[in-house]
Amino acid sequence: MPVPMDLINTLADLYPETRDARALWERAGGRGREVESNPNARDLWQTLWRRSEQGASVTPEALLNAALADNEHNLVLKGALRALPRFNRRPSSCRRRPRKARRPRWISPSCSSRCSRPRSFVCSCIASQKAETWTTPYPAR
Repeated sequence: MPVPMDLINTLADLYPETRDARALWERAGGRGREVESNPNARDLWQTLWRRSEQGASVTPEALLNAALADNEHNLVLKGALRALPRFNRRPSSCRRRPRKARRPRWISPSCSSRCSRPRSFVCSCIASQKAETWTTPYPAR
């Protein structure tokens, strides 16, 4: 995945020093010692962004959320957060319908097909495209 240079430039402008980048990295859930000292802010942020994409203790989403907490009206940060791939997530607009509870199915002894009524009732089950009615020898409860 290519490094988004507009995002790197924005992060370098917002957090130009290593101590600022280290503080943001820690707020995003990482350790301060993971941020190496680099006098060039763009190189530092490019290294940190690649590291977060490759599975470091800070994810790109956490890093952008921490930066957005400081700069909530920054359009580049908001756009980068929206552009991140969402693995194993459902969009908030997608609602999963609740599953219907299944009724227990009983096996009819006369035709061995599945029926939804208990054995003590009169059953109309469809076996080989015709309905047959039967009663069970068991007494009703």
